[in-house]
Amino acid sequence: MSAELLAKTTEAAFAIDVSGRGGAFNSAVQRFVAILKTVPDYGPAEISSDDAGAIVAMAESVISRIEARLSAGDDRERTQTDIAEGIYDIRAALEQIYIWRKHYGR
Repeated sequence: MSAELLAKTTEAAFAIDVSGRGGAFNSAVQRFVAILKTVPDYGPAEISSDDAGAIVAMAESVISRIEARLSAGDDRERTQTDIAEGIYDIRAALEQIYIWRKHYGR
């Protein structure tokens, strides 16, 4: 299961990079967030410590890319607001992953 989750997370992160403007980018971010939110649903035997660390590192990289996009200011104001909310959603998911990792020693 760990490899499947890592593959889905990687695919979602890549979709953020290749998505176009506005809604497509925001949809890609929301898909990434949805996948991150599932991590604490897995048991300790289902996700290796290395894969959990890779997912967290990928999320941090996605946050950096979103911040860079916001700095460019190429999107409409509403889209920028939605994208910025995506950063908060990713950070909230990361907090839950941190708790999960601490609980299971991952």
